[in-house]
Amino acid sequence: VARLCRRYGVGLCLEPVSLALAPRVGAHLADATLITPNMAEAAALTGLRVTDRDEALYAALALQARGANTVI
Repeated sequence: VARLCRRYGVGLCLEPVSLALAPRVGAHLADATLITPNMAEAAALTGLRVTDRDEALYAALALQARGANTVI
């Protein structure tokens, strides 16, 4: 799917869906226009502790540094 989105210039929205699937999403962060992880998924994707708003912001910035355009 990520390859098709790149080919046709379509944004890729990633929803990790579950903590177990979050690592599979991580491989596609550079292609992501939007990603919407919950706190546990953000923690799994970044390796950071995410238990409050400040830690969530730090994790969002880390996901952007790995290529995601927008993190909600």
